[in-house]
Amino acid sequence: MNSVAAEHVADVRRHRTILPVTTNPSIRAYQPYAYPVSIVEAHAPENRDWILSNFIHLAYDEHPVESPSLCFYSYDFAANPHLHTIRAGREWMQRWIGHSFAQFVHEQLLDGWYVYTFIDEFFVPRRPTYGQSPRHHDVLLHGSDSDAGIAHLLGYDEVIRFETTQVSWRELDAAYESCANADHPWSRSFILFKFNPLASYRFDPRFVVAELELFLASGNPGGATQGLVMPDDRLYGVAALEAYRDELLDTPSDDTGLDLHAPRALFEHSSLMSERLRLLLGADRWQRHFSERYSTVLRFYSALPVAMFSAKHNDDRSALRRLMADYPEIIKQQIGTVTDALDCRAR
Repeated sequence: MNSVAAEHVADVRRHRTILPVTTNPSIRAYQPYAYPVSIVEAHAPENRDWILSNFIHLAYDEHPVESPSLCFYSYDFAANPHLHTIRAGREWMQRWIGHSFAQFVHEQLLDGWYVYTFIDEFFVPRRPTYGQSPRHHDVLLHGSDSDAGIAHLLGYDEVIRFETTQVSWRELDAAYESCANADHPWSRSFILFKFNPLASYRFDPRFVVAELELFLASGNPGGATQGLVMPDDRLYGVAALEAYRDELLDTPSDDTGLDLHAPRALFEHSSLMSERLRLLLGADRWQRHFSERYSTVLRFYSALPVAMFSAKHNDDRSALRRLMADYPEIIKQQIGTVTDALDCRAR
């Protein structure tokens, strides 16, 4: 390549960049968890050791204020062995951002850093509240074109699909500035991620078995990090599953506040559990003794998000009612399969 052509390529790269993400990560029920996983799986989809060593625990909040009642437990969603991470508060970051947040994002992306922050989706096209009402929400910015004045961001769109969409630099600046006076700590958080190609993580069966036993015992996984932060006062593991089951069974038929995130999280949890147990037992033992038995659990949790969506948006609860009749037995089968798989491995 001659020097003129090389300078042209370098100039193009300074003006446009899109960092890889996947819109179908293993975890996407909740955006804070989904974003790091989306980055890692886009760069190294074959590496399953870290994700199968995590997302074992569920947490249930009996009195949720802002978050859904059921979610994955994670001490720190941004901590990931495959990512370099920089954290800061909005106030501290402001000294580096200057007059244009979009320009700042562009420069970080050119250096390979994804930008996670909160913006007001009133200004963001293809978001449920676009042009209608304020909504401070987290996004992952992963691409930018300074010539076109466009940024690329990942998140849930107007029809609740986890997608990458576009926003103009002008709208992005307005969306970021609109959060300037947000009083919730989460809305003031700022994280930069960069994929680390030299990182390694190994699946440790002893660790995973211990975590599964804690899950079955409804133990609090926060005890492992109590030296850094006091554990949350929530229900965990099997107790969390049972509490969420009871919540759904007790939900009045005219309740319009049904949450779509928790059913998706349960589908992801059950799918990863199947993959995890297969790895622990070996494909042959899993297939001969547990695969068919656990398929009933997978079918149930695959159908639950669809039934919940239909109940919430189509006012049709027929599928949800049919599933609820089976839910107590499904949880028994789910717990029984995990318990028996661990016993099988110990023999």
